[in-house]
Amino acid sequence: MNSSRLIAAFLLIATWSGLLWSQQPATAPSGVVPQLVNFSGKAVDAQGKTIAGIAGVTFAIYKDQYEGAPLWMETQNVISG
Repeated sequence: MNSSRLIAAFLLIATWSGLLWSQQPATAPSGVVPQLVNFSGKAVDAQGKTIAGIAGVTFAIYKDQYEGAPLWMETQNVISG
């Protein structure tokens, strides 16, 4: 095999392996649901003023980004201010 064919074969193999590597599925999630989700925020009223005292906050998890009923919902009282 002459050198130009050898180089062409090498490039072809390198291209194919790169394409195959890039199409591998991402690592599947472990399926473990975390027991605690950390977050932070600021409680404000409709006018954007900070709420002082106890405020009811509802947390919800939905299957889809838009529409549908929540899969889980919980209301907690938080101290703000």
